[in-house]
Amino acid sequence: EQSFYVGQLYGSFETFGDSWNFVSEEDYQTYKEALQDFYKRSINVEEPGTLEKLILEQFNSFDDVFGLVVTGNLNSDDATIIGNLYNATYIDMSETDLTELPDYLFSGHTNLEKVRLPKNLTYIPYGIFYNCSNLSDVVIPASVLYIESYAFYGNTSLTNITFPEGLQSIGYYSFYYTSLNNVTIPASVTNVSYSFVDCYNLTTLTSEAITPPSCNYWSVWTGNTCTLYIPNISVGAYANASGWNNFTEVNTYEVKIDTLYINVAEAGTLGAKILEQTDNFSSVMAL
Repeated sequence: EQSFYVGQLYGSFETFGDSWNFVSEEDYQTYKEALQDFYKRSINVEEPGTLEKLILEQFNSFDDVFGLVVTGNLNSDDATIIGNLYNATYIDMSETDLTELPDYLFSGHTNLEKVRLPKNLTYIPYGIFYNCSNLSDVVIPASVLYIESYAFYGNTSLTNITFPEGLQSIGYYSFYYTSLNNVTIPASVTNVSYSFVDCYNLTTLTSEAITPPSCNYWSVWTGNTCTLYIPNISVGAYANASGWNNFTEVNTYEVKIDTLYINVAEAGTLGAKILEQTDNFSSVMAL
């Protein structure tokens, strides 16, 4: 049986006594988890630009941070500091006031497994998780409007992703060579650019858009048989749309169209009456 050499690095670790010992793999995992839990911290930033100082008040160095929950008022310098936590397995920034993050912020962070992004983030930056091979749990906030190129490139542990309603664009090679199984593209998306190239595990792709998003063959090429699901009222549109018409396996699902009924009592007021009942003209499917 394989043994692992571990020691009680801190007094709070009672599992292994006061000296270094050889232990089983199961006990080693317990030790490893205890070590990581010891180094996890929650930090609230009241003054933007002070995150580095606050981290180093609790840790000897950035290398000692295995996980961080950060809240409060952050600026771009603080965001860059978070990107320097190369040993962190999880990062939670959901309760910060950040609306933007730097490009390539976590690029190459192979220890990173779980991320919660700022709740008011407006877009997923260029290459932010490039080659984060162990990232398997990430939530895209409802505020995100577009995903930049190479955002999740090479995330081989990523099997699921949920796109928020309101998302408009999925960028170039943004999910290249991930392990996604099933993908649903919201109706709000208008552009898909080479987004799912070499996603060999992708078996189903569902588009909720009545009008096919702009794309091309390589946008959704997976190297295997992937079934496309589209609205039953859009069969002709997808059959004639570049990229989408390359799918050999296509199924439909039923979409109910609500008819908007409007009586115009005064000439010239139709537009105003439509906007009284819906957010915009493009959402009107039948009148």
